[in-house]
Order: sequence, then C-alpha cells, then structure tokens
Amino acid sequence: MPKVDPLAQEQIKVYDTLKSKRVTDHDNDWQSISDLMLPQDSNITVQKENTNTDEWTQQVFDTTAIQAGQTFMAGLYNWTTPPQQPWAGYASPHSLGDVGIDGQQFWQDATEDVMAAFGRSNFYSMRALGCLGLGIFGTDFILFEEDEESMGEFNFRHNRISTYVAEENHRGVIDTTRRAFKMTYRQVQQKFNRPRTRSLTTW
Repeated sequence: MPKVDPLAQEQIKVYDTLKSKRVTDHDNDWQSISDLMLPQDSNITVQKENTNTDEWTQQVFDTTAIQAGQTFMAGLYNWTTPPQQPWAGYASPHSLGDVGIDGQQFWQDATEDVMAAFGRSNFYSMRALGCLGLGIFGTDFILFEEDEESMGEFNFRHNRISTYVAEENHRGVIDTTRRAFKMTYRQVQQKFNRPRTRSLTTW
C-alpha cells in the first residue's frame, strides 16, 4: 500500500473537521432550501439518481421560489458584472500623484486587457451560477485560476454548495477554502502529467 504524505493527511483531517461543522450548522437547511428553490442541486443530504427526474423535483409544487431566485440572479449579474460594459478598472494610486497622460493610458489599457480576458474566458457563465447561489443560499464559491494551457488566460470553476469549506483569519475574513471533487484517472494524468500505469486503466 502506498505511503500517504503526512501533509496530505494533515490537510484531510482539517477538511474533515470543518466539514463536520458545516454539516451540523448548514447542510440540513441548505437541503430544505434547494428542494424548493434549486432542485437540480438538492442532493446535499439526500442521495438521488441522476436518471430519475421526478426524484429531484418531488418537493416542488409551485415555481414561485425558483423564479424569485432566477430574478435575483439576473438582477445581481447585470448590476455588478454586465458583460457588455466595463464593470471594474485600474487607476493610478493617489500616492503616485499626477502620472500624466501616458500613465493614465497605461491604466486604461490594463483595464481593457483584463476585461477582454474575462470575456474570452468562462467567467460570465460561472458568474451567473454564482449569483444564483448567492441569492438562494447567501453564499457561493467560484475558483479563479490561470488557464494551464493558455498563458495569460483565465479559467473559473463554480463549486456546488456543500462541496467546500472555508476558514477565516483573525479579522473574520475568509482566507482559505478547501473543496472536495472527483476526477477520473485520465483527468489526474492530464492535470499532474503522471504516466499511465498498468494497474490503473479505467479512463
């Protein structure tokens, strides 16, 4: 049996401790909410078969709550991150004083480059899911990472509710997240560039 890295054991133990607290404090409430407002994610504490559509929607007798969540999502999405116009930008710090026309142009170009990179990425589709989660559960988690295949490009991953935990620093600000997810052997090999072995042939 392969030896487990001590650091991995330590991090798994921390994750399990935080998950236990999340399950106790939130998972049952999130299950009840998702049953009525986000049935496609309503397998938090209840196991459901992907092929049985009725099983996912059996608690839904009226779609008012679902539509309310979608309305909130659309409003927050278009108000904070409208795809058709700049919603954030860079500016020269006051401490630098007057940077002149060239300095102003530098910050404007940087803003346009970043907005264009967001547009080329999957940010806006993931942001929509994030806004929906914020409206329904009051929290959400989108992972931002540099694209491993394209230098200077971005990639975003939306993480379903109840698949992650968070830690706060001494000021009460979240500074660490841990998430649980599944990968096929093929994905592991692609991600970490590990050679394929004869004992692991399931792709």
